[in-house]
Amino acid sequence: MHAAFLALLLASTPPGAEEPAERGQPVPEALPARPGEELPGDVSGEGKPPPGSPEDQALWSAAHEVTLRITVTRAQANKLQWEARDHRYDERLGELASKAGGPQAGPILELQQRYRAALAENYITLVRRWPVDPTRGCQYPMLHLASAMRAGTPALLEPSRSDARSCVASARPAAEAMAASSAALERLSAEAARLLAPPPPAAARAD
Repeated sequence: MHAAFLALLLASTPPGAEEPAERGQPVPEALPARPGEELPGDVSGEGKPPPGSPEDQALWSAAHEVTLRITVTRAQANKLQWEARDHRYDERLGELASKAGGPQAGPILELQQRYRAALAENYITLVRRWPVDPTRGCQYPMLHLASAMRAGTPALLEPSRSDARSCVASARPAAEAMAASSAALERLSAEAARLLAPPPPAAARAD
């Protein structure tokens, strides 16, 4: 039910929201890989910039930092999406509202609607086209800049700086949007969890 619900919401995404299908990829029928099943691209290096000017080192560090942030924020969103499926908050809130009935159902349904909207927005933010590589972030511009810094050749440094600056400028808003979306969904998931009884064991219910 979770996948079907999200597919319906993606189909009704307002104009301007980019979907995977717009870049020649099918809309996922289910969720991304479970956390741990599909690891993001490695971010090489120890977080220490290579030798170079303070300005180049700061730019390299900014590219490194935003690349790590993308990895962390996307992993968090992926985890929340799988928790939504496993705990069935949307369905169980609807069931609880039906049992409560009358005026008591109102606050439960209101929470369900807020949770449903946050879940869909989080999913769309995760799977739509990102302005940078969603698994590697600014890793390649960072590596190119590092090579140019070590070489110390102006002809290599200037284009590498430009690419790194452009990537960082594009990546930061995307990572911040993903983090904000996940924080909102996490708050609503916690609110739903407090209201609901623990879900039955996975083996006791059909997928």
